[in-house]
Amino acid sequence: MYNLKIAIRNIRKNGLYSVINIIGLAISLTIVILIMLWVQDELSYDKFHPDSKEIYRLNAEVSEGNIWTNTPAPVALFAKNELTEIEQTCRVGGYSKNYFDYNNQKFRDMSGIAVDDAFFSIFNFPLLKGEKEKPFTDDLSIVLSETKAKAIFGDEDPIGKTLRANDNMVFHVTGIVSDAPKNSTLKYDYIVPFDIQQRTFTGNGDWKYINDDWGSYRYRTYFLTRPGTDSQALAVKIGKMVDRIRDDKTQQYVFRLQPLLKIHLYAPNGEPQGMKNVWLFGSIAILILIIAC
Repeated sequence: MYNLKIAIRNIRKNGLYSVINIIGLAISLTIVILIMLWVQDELSYDKFHPDSKEIYRLNAEVSEGNIWTNTPAPVALFAKNELTEIEQTCRVGGYSKNYFDYNNQKFRDMSGIAVDDAFFSIFNFPLLKGEKEKPFTDDLSIVLSETKAKAIFGDEDPIGKTLRANDNMVFHVTGIVSDAPKNSTLKYDYIVPFDIQQRTFTGNGDWKYINDDWGSYRYRTYFLTRPGTDSQALAVKIGKMVDRIRDDKTQQYVFRLQPLLKIHLYAPNGEPQGMKNVWLFGSIAILILIIAC
């Protein structure tokens, strides 16, 4: 109590100086708090998945230093069947329509993804309606995000309802999924089965089906690995597996596994592109705090 009285007396005695110091300290602490909240948000990407530490994206090194985040469709199928380190696989491809029509009302600006069934088992995007193990009943099924389902159907139950796309393809709703969190690298307004892409696949040379097409690097491939898996060793195994299957004497296939938790802040080759900004702003926050004190 005595020290408090002394402090108040000194503040009154040096009024202008004290006010400047207090305002400066308040502004500094506000800046530090805002920076640290941004840093915390950047570092939180994809951590909401329970198995986030065991999830990897497969990247293809097509030439030295040139790494693609997309891979051919068959890689996931063969890897799941042949490599015991892999628990589940999921391919993710972009999928879009100009609009969807329901009751003569058009809904635009909706971006979708095409995925394998394992998507809802590997990632923590809860299905509010529908079956997690079998989210799609056929290749014209569609799972809507909670927000888009509300925008289209209002208070109606969307399950079983149909949506007509601009190309006259008719989808039936088989599920409602929670909106993707803001700190997710995977975004969607709706989700369709991966097999739907076969409908518009016109072939690639001798390959007539997407699941046989080794020449197109179009899809992101994710693996849920077993705990304790050596990701570098697994990437080498995947490369050798593809070398054996393709038997292409002119090319050696090289792959890298990028941890899901390092996709947002790191380049496909492992360079800490986004992390540099996190380190920079974190250092600035510490410096401001020291000066303020």
